[in-house]
Amino acid sequence: MKTTTTRPIARRSAGTPIVGWDHVNRDDLASLGQARVARSNGKPVFVLRDPKGESPMLRFDPDQTIVGDRAFLVLGEQAGYLRILLPIRPNGTVGWVKASEVRSEPSALRVVVELSTNTLSLYRDERVILRDQVATGTGNNPTPKGLFFIVDRLPQANAGAGLGPIVLKLSGFSETLASFAGGQGAIGLHGTNAPGLIGSRVSHGCVRMANATITKLASLLPIGTPVQVVDRLTDITPTTSVRRLTLEPRVTDSSVPDAPTPETTLAA
Repeated sequence: MKTTTTRPIARRSAGTPIVGWDHVNRDDLASLGQARVARSNGKPVFVLRDPKGESPMLRFDPDQTIVGDRAFLVLGEQAGYLRILLPIRPNGTVGWVKASEVRSEPSALRVVVELSTNTLSLYRDERVILRDQVATGTGNNPTPKGLFFIVDRLPQANAGAGLGPIVLKLSGFSETLASFAGGQGAIGLHGTNAPGLIGSRVSHGCVRMANATITKLASLLPIGTPVQVVDRLTDITPTTSVRRLTLEPRVTDSSVPDAPTPETTLAA
């Protein structure tokens, strides 16, 4: 397979929409209960526009992440290729990767953010195992709705600062901000130094939560975990039971190094 693409197009043009590629559809959302994740195993991933293998290509490298690996949410399969969700603009862009070049595995966990109530729910299969209040985007800069996945884990040196102890960077971007604070307007799940604002619409698009909650999520969720942002929980398959996990105390360890500036600049 020809691989003479500019390296790495995901980093170079994530803030600029690509055109002519397919996008997430209703069937993709309906299949989340049986979600799968494709992992790169530390190798570059070459993504095609269609499964014919003769289309424009995007390259995603493991050194673009702090965790040193790439993962993608799998949406389908055809003739030895996997249809995957991509972490680029516009939100919901999908492409194809050879199944033989990645490791595909099921994902029992998924996160759902309900904007109407500013609530985050963590599902294991179809059972809610954690639910908590969050802060979301303002009316001018709302948290984008749609299907995303966790791209990276970004520990923060100062757990008492605005992003809390850790950021779970998502595959999506603000739909109102082309850039933010020198970055590309990426969105993420993270903590906060203003817990009194949790439950409000105050962010630039990111989902803020208590530092104990993001710490718990970070301990449970690998990269590739699907994250769905909806108006109401009734927009997705209902669950039958809810229990609240015991959350860990607020993290104050200041010895964890910061991620590189371009990767930590989110639409917070």
